[in-house]
Amino acid sequence: MSSPALVTPMSIDGILIAASTPERAALLTDELNDAGWTGVAGFDPWRGDALAVVRALDPELVVVDLGTPTRAQREQVFRIARESRWPVVAFVDQADAAIIGAAVEAGVASYVVRGLGPNCIQAIVETAIARFGAMQRLRRERDEAVSAFDAFYCPIGR
Repeated sequence: MSSPALVTPMSIDGILIAASTPERAALLTDELNDAGWTGVAGFDPWRGDALAVVRALDPELVVVDLGTPTRAQREQVFRIARESRWPVVAFVDQADAAIIGAAVEAGVASYVVRGLGPNCIQAIVETAIARFGAMQRLRRERDEAVSAFDAFYCPIGR
């Protein structure tokens, strides 16, 4: 198994930010830019179908600032994470064990209770990208193992 590639701010050129308010989007954009991340763009995730927007833009990373999300808002983010095409970092205002569990089950790479300082975002983003890459490798290895098993044990005529 190969080791994961080193992630640096310059290796990502498409970060999509979805935030509960324009002010929160601006704060995240500034923090990401200050950390050296480029290609940062924002959108309002609560107007229309957020998953369709993410599919159309196909970023390399999705950063979502949920604030205190409604159930519908959480589900929008979880739908994006379930696609398994983009690492998702979610920032929230309050911790809730049940919601954290649901986020992890959905595939959210990092679920962070807000309160980060200016030097924290790079570590959070790098961890999320690394975790997402590890999960993608595990899924690929699982799929290859299932295919090999099916090919070897597949009954004739199936």
